Amino acid sequence: MRQYTTSEGTTALLKDNSIDMEGTDPSAVDPILDAAKPLYEPTEQALVITSAADGKHSTGSLHYSGEALDLRIWNLPTPAQVAERLQQELGPDYDVVHHEGSHIHVEYDPA
Repeated sequence: MRQYTTSEGTTALLKDNSIDMEGTDPSAVDPILDAAKPLYEPTEQALVITSAADGKHSTGSLHYSGEALDLRIWNLPTPAQVAERLQQELGPDYDVVHHEGSHIHVEYDPA
């Protein structure tokens, strides 16, 4: 698997070659991965980006502007709790949504 490394040195795996990190805004997405890594480390789930500035998303999605990521949850024992803790770590400038059975969506959306 290809990897993406943040400016802080956090490494995340990319689901496949279709993931387009070139279209992302590092100032928006790097903090997501830096905050998620310690939450994923004690689990059996690697930190895997399943969607970035690629794919099909709803109209107005922040994926298209490079300010959102989807994270894999397959082996997370409590993905809703991970999403909740991620929201706490990132603060109010980010929105974190657990799409049950699918992924955790995180976007930079300051008020």
